[in-house]
Amino acid sequence: HRLHSEQLARAVTWMFDAGQDGLTEMDIKQRLGAVEVQVARRLRTRLYLKGDVDVTAWDGREVVFLVEEGKRRILLSEEQSAAVGLEQALALAVNQYLGGHLGASVLALAVALRADPPEMERALLQVGVRAQPAERPGTRGMPGAELLSVDRERLSVQPQRRFLASEVIAFRDDGGLLRYGTVAEASQVAGGNDIDGRSSENSPGLSRLVVRTKKGEVKSMVSSQVMVFKPTTQVRAA
Repeated sequence: HRLHSEQLARAVTWMFDAGQDGLTEMDIKQRLGAVEVQVARRLRTRLYLKGDVDVTAWDGREVVFLVEEGKRRILLSEEQSAAVGLEQALALAVNQYLGGHLGASVLALAVALRADPPEMERALLQVGVRAQPAERPGTRGMPGAELLSVDRERLSVQPQRRFLASEVIAFRDDGGLLRYGTVAEASQVAGGNDIDGRSSENSPGLSRLVVRTKKGEVKSMVSSQVMVFKPTTQVRAA
């Protein structure tokens, strides 16, 4: 399904500043992956007073779509969508489901929804949406944010160093992208023991880390799985 594709989640991050709500591409992918889309012939809202008294006008009010966030469901009206196009109706509904931040980019989202996932990037380029998001300095160091280019040359692997609480580190997500994280907890493993407690000469002094990978989420890692940042002066000297 196009709505659940990785390409669409990436495209949405190009259309609005996901960092303003602490959302990452992975967050968007998870939210879109959980939503179900159903098409009904007609959708009509009803108005109730206290006591479940139905005071809806006899002819009711037909709508193009309904978003049921609690059920993670989007309902589309087949009849009403015919007037604006099914993709445009779905784009409007997805925008509401994600918090209404897309603005004029809703039209670009409709273009993406008309394309097969491998062709979404090309389709968006044709309507002026660039294939790479502009780097947002305001997300620098934010857990879950993609690593900025200015910090990539500063990366260093130092698994035996001492890690401090709240220290900003870098890690690779499941898709291989470099992202910022912060150390929530760190505990040193005795020298000469590996992370499972077995004797090993190849992994002395590793640390067990609890890393905050995004807002409200932590993950257990080993110090050899994360990267630290060299001081800027050291990078220039190198």
